[in-house]
Amino acid sequence: MTDITLPMTRTADLAPAGHARRVIAQTASAWNIAPASPLALARRVPRGHVPIRTLRRMRAAVAEAAANEARLEDALTQGLRWAI
Repeated sequence: MTDITLPMTRTADLAPAGHARRVIAQTASAWNIAPASPLALARRVPRGHVPIRTLRRMRAAVAEAAANEARLEDALTQGLRWAI
């Protein structure tokens, strides 16, 4: 069995995604796995991608919350107007 020594770099300086890429690259190198093709890398989901169904649900929830808040403000305003 061969002894694998990793370069001494501070992983705390890397973002979690960068650290994950580094670990995968080191593992692939140790196990002699071919790197991912450019096409496979291009197929990856872009950073920050949110599925459209999730966006629609979030927008509907925000719209409903805003409508409920507006109704509450109207009710409070009407109630205060009657109290004066």
